[in-house]
Amino acid sequence: VLNLSTNQLSGNIPVEMGQLVLLEQLSLQTNQLTGPLPQQIPVYMSNLKVMKLRSNKLMGTIPLHMGMLTELDLLDLGDNHFQQSIPTQFGYLTSLETLKLDVNMLTGSLPSEIGLLTRLAFMYMDENQLSHVLPTEIGRLTRLATLSLNYNRIGGAIPTEIGQLTHLLKFNMIANEIVGRLPTQLGNLLRLQEIWFNYNR
Repeated sequence: VLNLSTNQLSGNIPVEMGQLVLLEQLSLQTNQLTGPLPQQIPVYMSNLKVMKLRSNKLMGTIPLHMGMLTELDLLDLGDNHFQQSIPTQFGYLTSLETLKLDVNMLTGSLPSEIGLLTRLAFMYMDENQLSHVLPTEIGRLTRLATLSLNYNRIGGAIPTEIGQLTHLLKFNMIANEIVGRLPTQLGNLLRLQEIWFNYNR
């Protein structure tokens, strides 16, 4: 375990950190780290189960090699300045239970490969610039308890496959560009406690 969270660390994450090949937990959240996320981390640190980099000033794209971290069960890159699209290689993170990419500058669509993350229970993508429509593959995430996509540009209709998420407790899509009627399949979500769709079309 390497936990350096809530300090005043600044500068880039050193590429040499990738040499910690046996590390299982990396926590650097709530610092002032800048620059890109070194690709050496996902390439060599294949034993990581937890990666917390929230609340820094990291920028650039999310490395394509993130898909090599197949042991990850928690990934938190929230509250940074990551740009461009979510890599399709995220589909290889099949152990993932918690995914937090909120409060970044991510664009493009939620990749259909997200449907391969069948252990996922919590997904937070709020406050990005995600667009297009929700992929129908989201219906494969049958363990999902929280799906939060507030303040994006996601459009189109809610796919009927959303009715397959029978463990869903919270479903939030405030301030997107959703159109049309809500699918009747929402009635299948008997555990649902919270649903917010304010400020859509």
